[in-house]
Amino acid sequence: RKNKVNPTQISGKVFRLAGANRLIARTASLSTTLWLSPDLVDFNKPLTVILNKHPLTRAANPVRPDLEVLLEDVRTRADRLHPFWAKLVSP
Repeated sequence: RKNKVNPTQISGKVFRLAGANRLIARTASLSTTLWLSPDLVDFNKPLTVILNKHPLTRAANPVRPDLEVLLEDVRTRADRLHPFWAKLVSP
C-alpha cells in the first residue's frame, strides 16, 4: 500500500535527580512530537532534551509552558487532570 504504516520502538528516560532536568528519547521515526508536563520535567529549571543523540533544546531558546498547547491538549484529549503544558516537534 502507498501509506503503509510500520511499527517502531520508542524509548525514553527522564532524569530529575541532583538538580538534573533532562529528557532523553530514542525513536526510528523521521518526525517526533514530545509532549511535556510538570509530571515529567521541571519547567522552573533549564531543560535539556536529547532525541536520537541530538539536542532539541538550546539555552537561548528554553522550553516554557504554552497556554495554547495546554488548552488544545485539554480540548482534544479531554484529560483535565493531566494535561500537557508544552510540546517539542522535531523535523
